[in-house]
Amino acid sequence: MFSGGAGGYLAGLGPLIGEVAGVEPAAITFEKSDGSLHAEVSGALSMSSDQLVGMDGQEPAVITNAPFGAVTQPVRQARSKDVSYHGHWSADFSGTNSFVTDFRYEG
Repeated sequence: MFSGGAGGYLAGLGPLIGEVAGVEPAAITFEKSDGSLHAEVSGALSMSSDQLVGMDGQEPAVITNAPFGAVTQPVRQARSKDVSYHGHWSADFSGTNSFVTDFRYEG
């Protein structure tokens, strides 16, 4: 799945991944409410973001047909409130730019 060999969203991202550091089972939770998003992968990743409002002052800021996107559908611009990963390595991206979109993985 991580290689993108099965196609889908990761097919364009797979060639950019040099090495998969590890894979472990974990519970995943996701919450979405009024433009706010929160996702957590138990013990490894926590992220929250808020969608930005577009020029009309009501609807989200949407980017379509981006030349270097990992997904083909429109994305909404957001700002991360807190993003941290502490698994095989550690990183914190709180307060940075964020892009969100709706998707569904099926097997």
